[in-house]
Amino acid sequence: MTTSISDVAKVVDSIVGTPSWNTLSFTLGVPPMPCPRPRLTRGGIAYMPKRYTEWRDLAIGDIPTDTTLSGPIACGLLFVMAPPKTVKRTYPRYDIDNYTKSVLDLITKTGAVWDDDDQVTVCCAWKRFTQGDEEPYVHVYLREVE
Repeated sequence: MTTSISDVAKVVDSIVGTPSWNTLSFTLGVPPMPCPRPRLTRGGIAYMPKRYTEWRDLAIGDIPTDTTLSGPIACGLLFVMAPPKTVKRTYPRYDIDNYTKSVLDLITKTGAVWDDDDQVTVCCAWKRFTQGDEEPYVHVYLREVE
């Protein structure tokens, strides 16, 4: 079964009940990236790898800044990534929680959608490979929980 954007909203809505009026749905037009562990300089200062910060800088422009959600939030995430040249498995590698963390931290960094990602009380996430000529992306569905 292939997970679609509408499936994400349906599952989140079925878990938390009647859809709220205050929902937000958007797509990040960048390939998904798992959140790496911070690195340390010789002086003990933590920093994120350059590849991750470049991804974050590209993706941050796709987050809408015109809607703010308050209180508890339900979240649905769909990560669609290109398969590697040699496919040994039918699903993408890396832990789904690291993909989720990168997106939630990105939304928090904008400061526009919510105050902090600790407001997310329910989170459903899927990952899959692209199909046909589909481009990699991340779809985000957020709604206030009443």
